[in-house]
Amino acid sequence: MKHLVNLGKYWDGAISVAIYAPGTDYYAALEEIAYLRHCHYNVSSKIRRLMSFTLIIPENHLPDNILTASEVLNMQPNCDQKLLVIDIDPVPMFCTIMFTSALQFIPFCNNNF
Repeated sequence: MKHLVNLGKYWDGAISVAIYAPGTDYYAALEEIAYLRHCHYNVSSKIRRLMSFTLIIPENHLPDNILTASEVLNMQPNCDQKLLVIDIDPVPMFCTIMFTSALQFIPFCNNNF
């Protein structure tokens, strides 16, 4: 997540982001996404236009309440409060999931972050 602002500054194409968000990490991920979409004034409009986010939630670690799409899109973060950026490195796990169960023909996984 910490690289998305810089990526948004320099890349003018669509970006799809997958986030592993089990249990209460779901709410932290939604807060981070809302912060990115509204509080980085130099790139927030670009993030809203060009980035899509997919949350990966395992069945055995569901959050208490899954928000509707309209609730998520209407989230208004406190832009004065800097959020802690989720800084885990789940890329190898995502790559394994993607390569073993992806329905697309050419899965791409970037391990450079």
